[in-house]
Order: sequence, then structure tokens, then C-alpha cells
Amino acid sequence: MNVYLIAASVFFILTTLVFAVLYFRLKFKNQSLEDQVTFFERSNNEFKSSIAHVELESKERQSLTEQKLNLLQDENLKLSNKVHVFQEGESKRQTDYEKKISQLSQVLNLQEQKRVEEEQNHIESVRQKHIELKKTWQMHEKTTEEKFDLLCQKYSLSSIRGESFPYRGRPDNSVLIGEEYVVFDSKSPEGESLDHFPQYIRKQAEALKKYTKLDKVKNEAFLVVPQNTIAKLKEKYFLFGEYKVYVISEESLEPILVQLKRLNDFEFTENLSPENKEALVTLVAKMSHGIKRKIQVDYYFSREFLTTLDLVERLPKDIFEDVSNVEKVLKVNPPNESRKKIIEQSELKHDLSKISNQLELGLNEV
Repeated sequence: MNVYLIAASVFFILTTLVFAVLYFRLKFKNQSLEDQVTFFERSNNEFKSSIAHVELESKERQSLTEQKLNLLQDENLKLSNKVHVFQEGESKRQTDYEKKISQLSQVLNLQEQKRVEEEQNHIESVRQKHIELKKTWQMHEKTTEEKFDLLCQKYSLSSIRGESFPYRGRPDNSVLIGEEYVVFDSKSPEGESLDHFPQYIRKQAEALKKYTKLDKVKNEAFLVVPQNTIAKLKEKYFLFGEYKVYVISEESLEPILVQLKRLNDFEFTENLSPENKEALVTLVAKMSHGIKRKIQVDYYFSREFLTTLDLVERLPKDIFEDVSNVEKVLKVNPPNESRKKIIEQSELKHDLSKISNQLELGLNEV
């Protein structure tokens, strides 16, 4: 009995200990689980708080994003409107530009046509002038010959030409003064250009030696050139040792032949009185000075007139064309010369006196 009681008591105690151990172990585990639950709850709260904060920030960012998006949309709309306005303006500008380009092209085409037409007219005008000059130069020898014969007939001088000239070579024109022949050779440009004309004249002046070296040929000779070429010649007097050459225009023929006529009238100086000899010396000096002065004046005015003509060609093209058209219908008519009519000195003095009186009257009125 006691054994059973003891065993029962021991079993009871052991069972109580086991339950106590289990209790404390369970309690410890429960406490640990409660701590974990508390930790998890605290973590969960913190997580929820973080989520809430993130959601709040997300909402704020979304709000800001929406505001920015609205601003960008407004700005985009404004820019779109500006682009639309610019495109419309650009289209209008492009249309206006193309229209103006078309108008400008038409104006340029018209101007180009006018310029080409003016150039062609100018070229044609210059060509016609060259043709007229060339024709004048080609006729120079003949016209000089005719004028020379008329002047010799007018002043009772002997015009010698062709076979009448006693030597070989036979110049274009010559006149017998006393017992000497004075040579007048006609020369004109060979082509349309005057650039090489001065060199050509010098060679021709040198070539006159074939006449001046001959007996009974005066050691002073003349080269007669067209009036419109005299300004191109810087040298109009050549001295080649034993002979001299003067370059003159057709207009200078008459005063030179007049002086030669006077020399012819005073041929026999041995029969002259001292007073007449002095008069002859004065006459020769005046003749020499007059010839040189005539050449000098012709050259000066030819140069001045050419300078003036250059200024005329620099006028505006429309004015120049009008001037050219008027010039074509103009004609200068110097007094005609009759073969049998002598120009009296009294008539010349009367005309000169009349012009002088008119000039004085005009000056007094001023």
C-alpha cells in the first residue's frame, strides 16, 4: 500500500514537475511570440506609416506633375498657335516672295533686253561711224587731189601730178614754186584703227627723202592727212637733217599755198631793193610762223573737240541715242567754191568787219 502511495506521490510530483516545466516553457514561448507579434505589429505600423507617407508624396508628385503637365499643355497650345500663325505668315511671305521674284525677273529681262538693244544700237552706231571714217579715209587721196587742183587754179599756181612730175616716183600732188617742186603727199590710215597711225606717218615722212634729195625739189615737203586724224599725231613736224616734213590737214592747204604763192611772186630776190628784201624776209617769217601756228591750232582744237565727243558718248544712253538721231539729220554746209570765181580780199575784210561789229554790239548789250 505504502509502495503504491509512494509511487503515486512520485508520479504526481513528476507529473506536476513536467507540467510546471511545460507551463514555463509554453509561457516563455508565448512571451516570445507576443514580443514577435508586438515587433511585427510595430513594424507593420511603421510600414503602413511609410506607405502612407509614400502615397502622400506620390499624390503630391502627381499633383505637381499634373500642374506641370497642364502648364506644358498650355505652353504647347501657345506654341502650336504661334507655329500656325508663323506658318500662315511664312506661306504668305513665300507667296509674296515668289511674286516679287517673278516681277523682278520680268523687270530684269526687260532691262537686259533694253541693255542688249542699246548695246547693239551703240555698236551699230560705232560701226556706221567707222564705216563713214573708213570711207572718208579711202576718199582722202581723191578729195585732196580735187581740192589741191582747185586751190592751185584759184591762186594761179602750177599743179604738177603724174607724168608731169619730171622724176620717177611721182608724188600725189606737187606745185611748182619758182624753179622748185614742193611735194604734197596724201596719207590716210590703212585700217579702222588709229593706234599705229603715228608710226606710219613717221615712216612716210622718212620716205619723202626720195623726193627732197632730187634736184629742183624743195627740201620742205608736206604730208596731207584727214582732219579727223590730226589729233592722234603728236609729231607734226619732222627734221631729217637735209630736209623737213610738215604734217597738215586738208584745211591747212589753202593758207600754205597762199604763202607759197607769195614766195613765188618774190622769186627773183637779186632784183629787189633792200626794203623789198626785208619785206620778203618778214613775209617768209610770217609764213613759217603762220603754217606752224595753223598746225598747232588745228591740233589743239582737234584734241579739244575729241575730248568733247568723248564726254558726249558718256551721256546717259537714252540722251546719247537722241543726240545720235538728231546728228544723223544734221549737215554742215560750208560756202561752196566756184572754179572761176576769185575770193576777193575786200570781201573777206568786209565779212570780218561785219562779224567784228556784231561781236562788239553783243558785248555792249551784255
